[in-house]
Amino acid sequence: HEAMSLAHSPTTKALLEKLKAKDEDERQQAMLIVEEEIKNRDRELPHTQFLEWLTSFTNALRHVILSTTVSPIEKLGCLQAMDVLLKEVTKVVAAKSVVSIIQNTLIDCLSRERDDQLLQVAALAFGSLIRLPLTTVVDTVEMMFSTTLEWIGSSSSHRVQASCLLLAQLALNSPSSFYIHTDTFLRVIWKALQDKDNSCRLAAASALSACLKVITTRGEISRNQHQTWFRFIWDEILKGSESKDNEVIVGSLLALNSLLQNSSYFIQNKHAQAMNIVLTRTKSNSRPVKKSALSLLPALARCDTNAFVKYHLSGVMKELLSHLKKNQGADLYIFPIVGELAL
Repeated sequence: HEAMSLAHSPTTKALLEKLKAKDEDERQQAMLIVEEEIKNRDRELPHTQFLEWLTSFTNALRHVILSTTVSPIEKLGCLQAMDVLLKEVTKVVAAKSVVSIIQNTLIDCLSRERDDQLLQVAALAFGSLIRLPLTTVVDTVEMMFSTTLEWIGSSSSHRVQASCLLLAQLALNSPSSFYIHTDTFLRVIWKALQDKDNSCRLAAASALSACLKVITTRGEISRNQHQTWFRFIWDEILKGSESKDNEVIVGSLLALNSLLQNSSYFIQNKHAQAMNIVLTRTKSNSRPVKKSALSLLPALARCDTNAFVKYHLSGVMKELLSHLKKNQGADLYIFPIVGELAL
C-alpha cells in the first residue's frame, strides 16, 4: 500500500496547505504542483497503486471542501485543484471512481455553500466534468437538469444562484442536451431573474444568455420555434418593466440585455419600445434600476445605430454628463458607458 502512505505523506499535506493559501499566487503555484504530481505518480507507480493515491488525494480535497470549519478562501484552491484533476484523469484508465468522487463533491458543495466565489468555481469545475468523454456524463447531465429545476424553486437565494450557475454550464458544455429543456428553462428562470439577491439575478442573466446562445446556434432549422421563444422572453420583459417592484424591473432589464447581446436581430424591430423602457428607467430613484438601465444604452446603440444617433444620442449624452457632474464622478460605471457611446 505504498500509494496510500504517499497520499498521507508530508509532501501531500504540504500541498494541501498550499492549496488552502489565501494568496492567489500561492494557490496558482499549487495548481502547477498538482499537475506535476499527477504526472510523476502516474509515471512512477504501478497503475493500481497510482489509482489508490489518486482516489486518496481526491478524498482529501473533498474533506477540505465540505468541511464546516474551513473558511471559503481556504476551500477555493482545493476546488480549483479538482478542476485540474478532471483535466488530467481523462488520460487515466479506470479513473471513473475519481470522477464520481469529484462529481458528488461538486454537487454537495453547490447545494450547501453560500459564498459567491466558491459557487462560481464549483460550477466551472462541473462544466469541465460535463466535457469529459465518459458515457456516465450523459446520465449526469440529465440528472443535473432535474436537480437544478428543483433548486431553482428553493426559498434560498444561494441555492437558486447555484442552480443558475449550473444551468449556464449545462448550456455551454452540453448544448444539445440543454436545447431539449429550453421550454422548461424559459418558464422557470424568471423567478431567479427577479430574486432579491443581486448575485442570484446576475447568475440567472448569465444562464439566460447561455440559453440564447444555444438557440441562436441552431440556425434556420427551428426558426419558428426560436421566434416563439424570443416573443415569450420579450413579453416577460414588457410585463416586468411595468412592475413597481425594483427587483422585478432589474430582472427585466437584465433579460433585455441578454436578448440584445445574443439575438439583437429580434430586438431591431422593437428598438423604439426597448428604448422607451430603458429611458424611462434611467430616471428611476432606485440606484440598481438606474444603473441597469444606463448600462443597456451602448447595446441599444449598436442594435440600431441610425435610430439611436438620430433620436437619442444627444439627449442621452447630456443626461450622462449631467449625472457625472451632479455626483462628482462617484458613479464610475458611467465612464465606460460615455466612452462607448462617444465612439
